[in-house]
Amino acid sequence: MPIWMWILMIGLPGAWLVAEFKGGRLLRISLGLLAMVVFHFVLCMTTQVVRAYEKTFMRSSFQEMKVLLQAGRTDVVLSAIAAYQAAVTNDTPFSFQGSSALR
Repeated sequence: MPIWMWILMIGLPGAWLVAEFKGGRLLRISLGLLAMVVFHFVLCMTTQVVRAYEKTFMRSSFQEMKVLLQAGRTDVVLSAIAAYQAAVTNDTPFSFQGSSALR
């Protein structure tokens, strides 16, 4: 993660906290609003990253399933589907090792 993101995520709320005790009214309000905007931006970007990861994971898994099914290796595909269903049931959709559950 770039250093400027760390500064925004940690430094800005820290500056806001210091301003709450030592700053004037305008500084407190400005830093508070800026911290909320940065938090919203980070939250939106995080959801986009998770969505992109899930999309890439599903796309590559389906491509590998197609190749394996064409090769007649249905047992590998069925065991991968069972492992994915077990992981989703346990609320850990990203618990697989590597980029695919088909390996």
